[in-house]
Order: sequence, then structure tokens, then C-alpha cells
Amino acid sequence: AVDLRAEIQRLLASAEQGRTTTTHARTLGRILFEPLRVPFERAGIRRVIIVADGAMHLIPFALLEVGGAPAVERWALSEAPSVALAMDRWTRPLRAPSGPMVALGDPVVRTEGGRTRPLPGAREEVRAVQRRSAGAVVRVGGAASESYLKAMTVAPRLLHVAAHGEVDDWDGRQAALLLSADASNDGRWLAGEIATLPFDDTLVVLSACRTNLGDLIAGEGVAGLTSAFLQAGARTVLATAWRIPDREIVPLVGRFYDGLGAGLTAGAALQAAQVDARRRGAPASVWAAFRLVGDPYLTVSLR
Repeated sequence: AVDLRAEIQRLLASAEQGRTTTTHARTLGRILFEPLRVPFERAGIRRVIIVADGAMHLIPFALLEVGGAPAVERWALSEAPSVALAMDRWTRPLRAPSGPMVALGDPVVRTEGGRTRPLPGAREEVRAVQRRSAGAVVRVGGAASESYLKAMTVAPRLLHVAAHGEVDDWDGRQAALLLSADASNDGRWLAGEIATLPFDDTLVVLSACRTNLGDLIAGEGVAGLTSAFLQAGARTVLATAWRIPDREIVPLVGRFYDGLGAGLTAGAALQAAQVDARRRGAPASVWAAFRLVGDPYLTVSLR
């Protein structure tokens, strides 16, 4: 018998550290996906929404091997923390936020020794958003502040945050995005604070380390940054399963926005970006890190 929890941890460690994932991805794929492959093929299924349980919330499903290739080559995959949340997102009328596209990147974050922790790739990400949407609000450096986001009164149709992230495995409310501080706020934008803000039907892109992790709660999924945005009303959240290489993810993010600009759903845009990155030779640590939680059928106008 295979110890799934141990196999999941091995897969996560190998993927994050850039080591080969084939053995673990093949083992988990054989157990979880292979029994479904033929029935799905016969039914013409191309999109799969996964409601996981327990430690399976941690699995990078796109990476699992099925039929000799990663699952992302076969299906557009997304996740929902629970059936109740999935049904809410599918049945709730889309209110189409009237707010702008907002992209924050490379905030000023200092270590205890006073040194900054720059993210040059994060600046490239927000420029990629800006190039694809002339009306996007872009804030970098000191302007990428917690105070700016807390002052928003209208839900943005898209929020992209490229920054450092913190995870608390014991208390999901203490997970945080690290933004620029000022006299009003310390720059640690806590999950507990995010959950109280207006993000109704927003597409949220969290390009920071381990933003889909946190406190694993039975029957509810992972409590942390992703769940905080969903609680705040976000329609769909694109988050990360491990520490991501700053510069290497820029092409994947750009390809994701190209897909949105071409009218693809969020789920289809992510699949296209991941497949493209894999075929260009990007390692699994890059293309498999991102996962979509919430409504995969959301479309967002970049104009």
C-alpha cells in the first residue's frame, strides 16, 4: 500500500527544489487519475474541478502523470475547497466588478537587519499586466502598499500581487502578503484583514511564495491567503503551492494574461500557460506551482 501523505510530501519537496518528480507524479497519478482516464475520454471531458480532502488539498494535480504525460496536457484543472463553495461560485450571478485592474509588485520589504528584499521579476510581472491593459493601475516599490489596498472601496475586476508571502501552518489568519509599510500600516497584509475587504467577483492572482498553503482544516480545505480572498468574495484565485523562482515565472504569467486577453476562461488560460511553459522546457518548479481555486469559467476583460 502507498502512504499517500508521505508520497505527497515527497512530490512537493522534489518539485519545489527542482528535482525530478517523475516517480512520485506517476505513483499518485496512477492512484488518483488513471481509473478516470478512459471514462473521461469516452465522455469527452476536458475540464476537471477537484474537491480534495485532507492532505490531498496539497497535491499539484497538474503535475500528476496520467497516460504517459502530466494531467495538465489532458485536462484544464481547477480546485474548490468544498462542494458548497463550488456551487456558490457556479450559481451566484456574476456581478462583473466595475473597478480597475490593479497590479502591485516588488514592494519595499526590509529584513530585521534593515536590508531590502527586492523582487526584480515582480516588476516585470506588473509591467506585463500594464502592457496588456492600458488602464491598469500599477504600483511598485513604496507605492505597492498595504494602505493602498485597504483604502479600496470598489472591487477591482482583477488584482495581481507579486510580492513576498508568509504562511502560518497553525493559524491561517496569520498568513500574510508582505507589502510596503507606512505610518498607517506595517506592510503585513494578514489573511484575517483580507477577508473583511470588498473583492466581490474579483480574479485574484497571488504571485508570491506558497499562497495556497496554510492551516489544513478537515472538511474546509486550507485556511490562509487563498481562503481569505474567497471569503472576501473573490470569484477565482490563482495561487502557488510552493516557493516560486522570481524571474523564471514571468513568461508563464505573461502567457496567462495573453489567454485572458484572447477571451479564454481563467481555467483555460492557466492550462495554456502551463502547457506552453512545459513545452518550452520550464521545470515543474515553475509551471506546476500555480493552481486555480474557485470558478474556472470566469472571463476578465483586459480593456
